Amino acid sequence: MEQIRLNGFIQSVLINATQMIYVERTQDALVLLEKMNEVFRYFTSNEKSVALFNELDILEKYLAIQKVQFDNRLTICLENDSLFKTLFIKKLIVIDLVDSIFFAALDKSEIPQIIEIRVKINPEKSAAKIIVVSGNSTNILSFDLN
Repeated sequence: MEQIRLNGFIQSVLINATQMIYVERTQDALVLLEKMNEVFRYFTSNEKSVALFNELDILEKYLAIQKVQFDNRLTICLENDSLFKTLFIKKLIVIDLVDSIFFAALDKSEIPQIIEIRVKINPEKSAAKIIVVSGNSTNILSFDLN
């Protein structure tokens, strides 16, 4: 994720948390800040490769934060399987793909209503595909598993 986007992400989370506290939604603000903390630690960690399960877990938290920003107008369909704990990928490869799709939709002044993320694993070829469906757009990221 680009530094500029990361800075904007942190700023919007802090603004949203402040607004929640102001209107006495303290528990929601706490949950939001806890998710942001986990996402931020993951983004800034020095790991080069991570378990696919962990990447999808952080992606889910990242998108939950985005849902708050867009008044829960997003529906996220994300499958994460414990099998993915043994499959390793380059860190942030999935998050960057979904983030790019999300912000491309925002650039067109469209807030995607549903983001569906599917993972297809081909163990024989040590390869995987991440399929992201957003509105009328389908994006596929293919990569080798470590």
